[in-house]
Amino acid sequence: MKSGLQYVVNATEIRVQDQLLAIVASEAEAAQILERVVSMYEKEGTQKGTFVESVTSQNVQVSPDQVVTSNRAFEQLTQVQKPIETYVVEEGDTLWDISLKKNVPFDDLILMNPNAGDFLKAGQAVIISPEKRLLNVRAEGTKVEQVSLPFKTVYKTDKSGKEKDQEGKEGIKEISYTVTIENGVEVARSITNEKLITLPVDRIRIKMPPVQIASAPTSKKSDETEVGNNTFLWPADGGKVTSGYGYRGKEFHQGLDIAGGNSLNIRAGAAGEVIFAGWKGDYGNLVILSHDNGLSTYYAHNKELLVSKGDHVQSGDTIAIMGSTGESTGIHVHFEVRKNGKAVNPNAYLEG
Repeated sequence: MKSGLQYVVNATEIRVQDQLLAIVASEAEAAQILERVVSMYEKEGTQKGTFVESVTSQNVQVSPDQVVTSNRAFEQLTQVQKPIETYVVEEGDTLWDISLKKNVPFDDLILMNPNAGDFLKAGQAVIISPEKRLLNVRAEGTKVEQVSLPFKTVYKTDKSGKEKDQEGKEGIKEISYTVTIENGVEVARSITNEKLITLPVDRIRIKMPPVQIASAPTSKKSDETEVGNNTFLWPADGGKVTSGYGYRGKEFHQGLDIAGGNSLNIRAGAAGEVIFAGWKGDYGNLVILSHDNGLSTYYAHNKELLVSKGDHVQSGDTIAIMGSTGESTGIHVHFEVRKNGKAVNPNAYLEG
């Protein structure tokens, strides 16, 4: 078609968020190009993707030199505004460490790196920020995973000498999720169903009744320095102190906050009896163990408790799974040591 001295042709423009990105020969071609963009990120188990941004196409009359090929239009529509950002794992790094170093929520790291595994290797690349394009594709889908359920260790006293130790066995739980995929990377998930496949089997350890032996009296040490037999194991599976014992501004912090580590397992600092296991205000899910010599230990903010009131545990037994319940700003364990009910400095009791 001729308009004055200038030729124009019928074409179709594609706009994203009302920004003109490409002009192609026809409406059918525009539809094919948009379909090609969506199919870039198709994954098994997901519904057909949709665009995050508003996308429109309309017929226009333009100069022939404004019309681009399908491939050129595809390139314009898939421009990367912000490339994917990765972190190269250093020796000893865990996802917890990376979360703290790069200020990325731990749950987001898990979603973006579903195959990272429990143990990272030096040199491994971990996604810390997904890519962003001018045109982003989102899809919903479902995912089913099986997770292991840890077993408890139960200690029994056998006066008859006939009972035997029993090895524990992990249980299995099947969890169904609705997942949100953006540009091929999982960015959100929500649990839709949980099904117990097998229950965990307790590990049973048999011990003989203790023999009472008289001992000479010992000199009394101060609450803050009493160690030796009263020394506790580190309660997390690695990790580091993110908030110490003492004043935080005007508030006195009665324990240690420990985050990170090789796993989420929380272990008993020493042998003792579970005198509390449940929800306790700001502590969230809390385990309290009673030990000898008037000592007790607190393990707070747990996601899951693996012991019950009245259980007897040994030093190093897994008693809970680290979480962020109660008054908590992130996943960690709050660990307290108390002497006759009074909070004391845990550093004086932890193994060096």
